[in-house]
Amino acid sequence: MKAIIMAGGRGTRLGLLTHDNVNKHMLPVYDRPMIEYVIQTLVKGGLTDIRVSLN
Repeated sequence: MKAIIMAGGRGTRLGLLTHDNVNKHMLPVYDRPMIEYVIQTLVKGGLTDIRVSLN
């Protein structure tokens, strides 16, 4: 099974959280980047081919 994660954009509307031009999906949530939670959920669902689409 395949998945595409749409992770474009710098998250300018997140204001101070992205002041270093960090992609919003790389922002930390607790101890991990936000995108890691998405990937973990897809893997648990049996997906094996995961692609990330950036800008």
